[in-house]
Amino acid sequence: MNPLQKLIRPGIVVALVLGAMMLSGCAQNVYLKSNPVEPARIVETDAANKIYNAARFESFGPYMQQIYGYFLYDEGADVVVNGTGLVKLGKMNLKEAVADYDRTRTKTGWSKASPPIIKEVFGDGKLIGYTLSDFMLDVNIWEDQKASKEANKVIYRIYYQDRRKLEGDGGGKEGKERR
Repeated sequence: MNPLQKLIRPGIVVALVLGAMMLSGCAQNVYLKSNPVEPARIVETDAANKIYNAARFESFGPYMQQIYGYFLYDEGADVVVNGTGLVKLGKMNLKEAVADYDRTRTKTGWSKASPPIIKEVFGDGKLIGYTLSDFMLDVNIWEDQKASKEANKVIYRIYYQDRRKLEGDGGGKEGKERR
């Protein structure tokens, strides 16, 4: 065995062990599948009248105005967000959440907001709720299995990414000199 092979083999073993450890750590959070729905279609159905627990969250960052999102979820569950700005709104249906999105957008002066992007969220093959957000906010819902087991109820985690760029979206100029 040449010296290079002596270095590579232990490196491969270490990489495999670290990979297995990372995968076992990820098993505590389960990604919940979501599908976008056409807002005009879903708001006209009976599904839009079902009452859910509602939470509103907002982006955090270098912008004058933040982007808002909503998660409507099943009874008996709880929700947390990694970051700040989570407000539990009590009980709402989809129509009420869309109306609250418009009120909040108007009240905060976010004039560039899109109509809400609505996604159905599925857990264990069944519909567990909806997300609503601006098109510049990517929202993903995960079930935190470790926290769920400890709390003896389902705990959902909201992860989001603000996709706005500082230059050209009204957020300022990044990396440019001002004259």
